[in-house]
This record gives sequence, C-alpha cells and structure tokens, in this order.
Amino acid sequence: MPAFEKKLLTWFHKHIDILLLIAVSALGLLIRFMLSSLHADISADISADVMTRRVCMLFDIPLAVAAALLVRANTGKKESAQPKWAYAIMLISFGNIFASAAIGKASGLWVALCLVSILMAVKDKYLWAFAAMAAACLISSWALLLLPFFIYVYIRGEKISLPAFVLPLTAELIRLLSGIDRAGWLPEGLSQKSLYVAYPSFWGFIKEGSAAEFEHYMPLAFAVALAATAALLMTVCRRSYCFDKQRFVWIAFLGCFTAAQLLPGAGSGAAALTTILAWMLVFEDKLLVIPALIMEVLRIWPAAAAVYGSEWMPFSIQGLCWIQTGMLIFYLVFFYKNKLDRQEQV
Repeated sequence: MPAFEKKLLTWFHKHIDILLLIAVSALGLLIRFMLSSLHADISADISADVMTRRVCMLFDIPLAVAAALLVRANTGKKESAQPKWAYAIMLISFGNIFASAAIGKASGLWVALCLVSILMAVKDKYLWAFAAMAAACLISSWALLLLPFFIYVYIRGEKISLPAFVLPLTAELIRLLSGIDRAGWLPEGLSQKSLYVAYPSFWGFIKEGSAAEFEHYMPLAFAVALAATAALLMTVCRRSYCFDKQRFVWIAFLGCFTAAQLLPGAGSGAAALTTILAWMLVFEDKLLVIPALIMEVLRIWPAAAAVYGSEWMPFSIQGLCWIQTGMLIFYLVFFYKNKLDRQEQV
C-alpha cells in the first residue's frame, strides 16, 4: 500500500468519531433547513417566521452537546459510545426537528440548560445547577418542572443552600414582569381558563380544547398536580432508594412527567422536557427505547395536527390522552419494580 494512502487511512481511523459527529450535525441541520423552507407559508398564529425558525434550529446543537455530557457523566466511561449516540439522537429526533424547524420553538436552548442543571447536580455543583435552571426559566417557565427534583435532592441531605431556590423563582418573576411569552408560561392554563390546551395530559379526558366553564376547576387541578408530585417524592424518599448521582435523571424525569401530566394548560414545552429526559433514560436501560419513541410521537402529534389539519389525526385527542397517561403509569411501575429498592432488601 502506498505511503500516502496508508497515512490517509490512519488519519481517517483516528478521526472517525469526530467525522461522524460532523456528518450527523450537517445532516440534522440540512433536514431542518429543508423543513423550514417547505413550511415557509405556515400561518403566523401557528408558527414563527422562517428566520426565527432557522435561529431556533441552531439551538438544537447545544441541546445535543448537553445531552452527550449528561450521558457521559452518568456512564462514567470516557471511551463509551453512548454520549455520541445521545448527541446523534438529539439531532435526528423528529420531535426536535419539527419543534424548531416547522414551528419555531426555542425549546432546544432552555431544555439544554435544564440538562446542564441536572449535570451540575450530578457533579455536586449545586450553585451552578440553580444558575442554569434560572437561565432556563428566563426562556420558559416549564423549566420550573425541575423544582420537584431539586426538592428531592435537598430532602435527601445534599448540601444545597435553601436560598439557592430563590434563583429560578426570581428569574421566573423577571420573565413574567418583562411580558415575554415566547415559550409559554406555567400558569398558561389558568390565564386561558382551560384545563387542556395542546398537550395530551390527563385533563384531555374532560374536555377537548379550551373551555371557560372549567375555570372553577383550576384550583383543584393545580392541587391534584401538587399532591401527585409530592406523593411521588415522599414514596421515593421513604423507600430505600439507592441515592446514586447517576440515577438523578430518573427522579428528574418522573417529577417532570407527573407534574406535566396533571398540570392544567400544559403545552409543547412540557412535552419537550419530558420527552428528552425519556431519551436520557434509554442510556440506563435499553428496554426503554420503545417508550421513548412513543413519547416522541405523542410530542409531535398535536402540533402536527395544528399545522396539517385535524383530519391528519386518525383518532381523537382523547386517544392520545389515554396513551400518554398510560405511559406515565408504565414509567412509574417500571421505576418501582426495577429501580426502587424494597425495604426488606436492606
């Protein structure tokens, strides 16, 4: 073999990982660019303008990097291929592609900050964790879904300063007072007087779409969401759950999913955070890849129906609500059966 060809093959073999990541990045951005061009004439009340969508496309890059770093911290193996897979999945995820390129949601940026927040918690850097969460809250109030996770960590005795909780709450207050409503804010359902908006949550069983007559149920709906999330945290804290930093993703996911599924007025922001955290769990247990794919479908379906027309959906939104609620039950049962240690085993 000629010396030049031998050197070239050696170089490719040495840099194959970075070349593949560059190729995946280019493919992901190309798909997003084509989709944003194809949807250039979407109504402004459904989607952002083309330029905004193309800016939002770039936010998926830091999301992919944050996912890779979190998976690497959980695996603890520098030579593992899992972080590369996490990076690739975030870029080729059809939920992420549709949200940024077709709708123009900035979820990639604030969800990336949420993943960084969990990553900092894994590394015991809690001040940075709350700072990242506060930055996410400046973009979307759905970042507050991480609060149950940090409350759990605080209860378990980690060295978290109680005033640190003020950071994300202050950031949220600043965001609300500024009048920014780019990604939706947490009491959205209360302001719209609707239990169900665009997320196949538990409340979709009651009414399909917004309905002012359900306004008086709002306090009860918020109370149910709070009680269910608190019950989850109490159960985990009272059982002999192995307090391993690498299992933080499970608590973050279940806390977010439980709260989102029962909060009124949930939207695409809640779906983005819960779905991406579901993908993070796949790298702990490969059996969860099918549930993660189902979560992807449930994330994109309501938004796609809004863009392409309700006739695009072969069955009603109530069907999606049944599936989504079933997914929450599945994850809770899986966690209790496979992750939560039994008292008698101690």
